[in-house]
Amino acid sequence: MYEYIAPFVNVTVGPWTTNKTGKVKVISSSINPVDTAEISIPAEGVEVSSIVKDMNVITFMGYREKGTWPVFAGKVFDISWGRNVVIYAKDMMEFLKKTTITKSFVDASPQEIVKYALMKAGISNFILDNTQLPLKHHFVVKNLNVIQLIKYINQSWGLDWKYYFEPEGNFYWGLWEKSNRYNGGSPIATLEYGISLLELKPSDKETGTLKTFLLPFIRHSQIVILRDSRFWDNEVLAKIERITYEHGEGRTGVEAQWRILRS
Repeated sequence: MYEYIAPFVNVTVGPWTTNKTGKVKVISSSINPVDTAEISIPAEGVEVSSIVKDMNVITFMGYREKGTWPVFAGKVFDISWGRNVVIYAKDMMEFLKKTTITKSFVDASPQEIVKYALMKAGISNFILDNTQLPLKHHFVVKNLNVIQLIKYINQSWGLDWKYYFEPEGNFYWGLWEKSNRYNGGSPIATLEYGISLLELKPSDKETGTLKTFLLPFIRHSQIVILRDSRFWDNEVLAKIERITYEHGEGRTGVEAQWRILRS
């Protein structure tokens, strides 16, 4: 893994961009759909008025030798000032909570309802699963935010469809097996103990945690190959359920929760 020797982070907040960060921590999960970021920047030279709530935040991580990948896109929801400016941000999923829908739909498909709700929330960049589903003659939505509405639609139509924002900013709702993160069932990376796996701890026969280098191209809901002869005779396929990217203050790398995929 000698190609991963010069970690690089680039953060854009509102109109300005910096790579001088003290700490960047991004948490992304399929369990909690709201991605969060904590970004610490030296306060020297930063005017108080230059960072305000609801500014756009975009974060890239990677290596000077390999390039960078987007790991977060969202908005500032809180700021603290001291020797460092600490920016707390959430992705646009948090802002879907602020849009409330009350409406009756007639002969509407789930996709039509979700599209209506996303447009009301100001989200125009989205991918919705195009699986043909039965229409409901009368579907009433009363005082639900967009996330609650999507959960209600999943329940009403008996769907196990996932929803999240990509760090590029686009929203996805649909079957995991049809998403880009499923990647046709192909693993995105191979993580092997003693090579790219720094630590692996099974919680039980199906789940566990791992630590590896800062690999920002790995995202939740993607498939990886795990190799660790201490626990398995053969390599296993696992789905990443939650991932934390961290750089700075003596810690650089990825921590993830995983679940073994069974055929």
